[in-house]
Amino acid sequence: MPWSGYWWPFTSGGLVTGLGYRGSPSPLSKYDYVTTGTYYGPARNYGMAHYYDKNALSWEGMCFCWAAASILEPEPVHGGVYNRTVFHVGDKKGILTAAYHGTLYNKYSVSTPEAFHAILREFINGQKMPIIIDLGFDGEIWNYPVFKYETDFIQAGNIRHYTTTIYYPANSVSPDYVGTHVSNCTYYYYFELDGNNNIIKSGWEDSSVSNHPVNAFEPFGTEPQNPGMDYETVKRIVSTDDDPFEENDAFETAESISSGGYALMAIDRDFFKFEAENGDNLNIRFNAGEDSNIIVRSYTPERMLIQETSGRSSQVIDVLRAGEYFLEIIPDDPAKEYDYELYIQHVLPNRSIFPLNPPGLWVNGIALLSPDDTGRTIITQIDAGGYPDLSYQSRGIKHQLGILEYDFNLLSTNACGYVRIDSDHLISGLQSITDGNLLMAGSNLLSMDTAASEIYYPYFIRTDNWETIFGLINTGDDTEEILRSSYDAEGKIVGSETIELAPGQKLENNTFYMGILKAGAKSVSASTLSGRASLLGYIKFANSIFFPKGRAVVPMSAEGKTELIVPHVASGSGWSTFLAVMNTGAETAAVDFIAYDRQGNQTGNVSRVLKANQNFVGKISDIFDLDSETASMKIKSDNNQPICGLFLYETGDRLAGISMQPADASRLYLPHLASSMNWSTGIGLMNAGNMKADLFFTLYDDNGETLAVETRGLGPNQRLAFTLKNFFGAETVRDGRYLKIESLEGLPICGIYLIASADGLKLMGDVIGN
Repeated sequence: MPWSGYWWPFTSGGLVTGLGYRGSPSPLSKYDYVTTGTYYGPARNYGMAHYYDKNALSWEGMCFCWAAASILEPEPVHGGVYNRTVFHVGDKKGILTAAYHGTLYNKYSVSTPEAFHAILREFINGQKMPIIIDLGFDGEIWNYPVFKYETDFIQAGNIRHYTTTIYYPANSVSPDYVGTHVSNCTYYYYFELDGNNNIIKSGWEDSSVSNHPVNAFEPFGTEPQNPGMDYETVKRIVSTDDDPFEENDAFETAESISSGGYALMAIDRDFFKFEAENGDNLNIRFNAGEDSNIIVRSYTPERMLIQETSGRSSQVIDVLRAGEYFLEIIPDDPAKEYDYELYIQHVLPNRSIFPLNPPGLWVNGIALLSPDDTGRTIITQIDAGGYPDLSYQSRGIKHQLGILEYDFNLLSTNACGYVRIDSDHLISGLQSITDGNLLMAGSNLLSMDTAASEIYYPYFIRTDNWETIFGLINTGDDTEEILRSSYDAEGKIVGSETIELAPGQKLENNTFYMGILKAGAKSVSASTLSGRASLLGYIKFANSIFFPKGRAVVPMSAEGKTELIVPHVASGSGWSTFLAVMNTGAETAAVDFIAYDRQGNQTGNVSRVLKANQNFVGKISDIFDLDSETASMKIKSDNNQPICGLFLYETGDRLAGISMQPADASRLYLPHLASSMNWSTGIGLMNAGNMKADLFFTLYDDNGETLAVETRGLGPNQRLAFTLKNFFGAETVRDGRYLKIESLEGLPICGIYLIASADGLKLMGDVIGN
């Protein structure tokens, strides 16, 4: 039995626009999304050219393709989930219709009553097969899959006057319609017979004289003309029924899930479970359509009800004892086949963020290090809206290194967000993103414990060759209203605006297009109106020159300090160091820029008076006359006014950006060492204390086993700069995975690392964390 379906008129182009159906994303956009990762892929692009024409005739559409599919394909009767995307019945019928643009068929003329009658008898009565018949008239084409006919005649001498009614599914139904809504049409004609009842003449009668079929078609397959579509893939999508977790209809058959986002269908009750340990939190967000009424219940390991919500809702479960926790999803009307989105964020005691997760051809590599403890680590991709997407969980691994897509199986179509790390233990890490041989950027892991109520951006650049992007992430559980203000060269406000960030949401703004950056603006701040410490921020610098293209990512410190360190000043041989400092306090402060040579001798001291919110920007060579002797710097403010800042290393068009930090740790870890034939890692280290420090450098392999130990003594304010290959030897460092630097006396040290490619095209760096 052929099924009713929509004929997808060209004037609205619903297969590609979603008009006349559920809107965007359209059926072909969904197909592209699950096969190519974008809603604007080849199937939709072909459809835009062939299935959408605002100027088409009102009757033009996909009726022939639908008719062929309805004869040769089983009817999709339920929605389903394919590759984490919901395909409703109408989506399935739509992509089947598009797949039959390329129907293989035999064509028959039925312009005479004799031919028309014979086709009905041969296919419907004889072969028990429907046949497509064009029932249009006045030049219009309306193809239908005819599956039944009834005929009778009145004999008048040797002439039989026939009345024949044909039956076919209607195509004037909703795309989501299931079943066969039968329509019919009646035709009148006569046969003149000879003495042996052979037809010697036939003709149309009454209304059928001007309105009768002309052509019929026998479909027997398809070779899709849309180059973006694969028939076997279409079949797999159409064959899905409900979501991949069925049969999870009871506690006993509950499906295990972890952090991430899930596209699901509530055709019946669904049960899910997840393992949690004492002290964890489970943040659950549930999105469903406004017309749906779905109940969400959470349960303890003893299956005692924790909370019940309905519709768009959220729940937070504080885990008080280890075990399996349950969710039950209850639709009020399963016949409506509600689809919904379920988001789970498994929150562990330590939470951090890698701010970048770019789309396209970028490769996102990360390194994670937990040197003193092993426990659970959850790597979760978060989309730009703050919703978890995919996750990877491990346990008992000190050092993890890999590419998100290949080593952690985190191939997300929701890139442009960020990567969240939850762990049982303190963890350090860095990320490096690359695109081909030219583009590279990276930064350290940002602890969410350092989130603040106010973030300062002390510098931006907008030229023909350089652009700056400000990044901001709301790490809290509440929507925040955020006041952004820009300041001129004197620290006065020149523009302000209020924006809103949902929980977990990330926002990036190119400074070329920020309205508050009026003429004379030099710096920016962002603060929560609630006063909640929920913001993490960063700055991206990008060089738009074709070859090469410099990139730098600078995480901005959450809190200003009264003393900041530049542990290494790069100068000479094409290198220069550039810095920006901002007074983030409420009062004017004298800020001292103190320079030291390699031995720790002070070689310069320049003071600048900075008003509240005023910044100072310049190259080291513009601050001190003896630039070549400057190896490191301290920057101090008086009267306890906090300052923040960044410094940039520039060589050619390559750039590495680093946030200024105080020296407040005696033990540092570098979680990744790039020291192959094509890569090298350089380190700049400063003893910021007032007495000599004995430093131990311990090189570890992937299993945490010691490969080498070196010691060095550093006097007060002395700097040490080296590459790992020169320091440990190329053969030894090749097997190294991470490095510990420790002051035996517990004195404060501060360091930076630079990772560079041997071809001179890629560069990144950051501080060495504790």
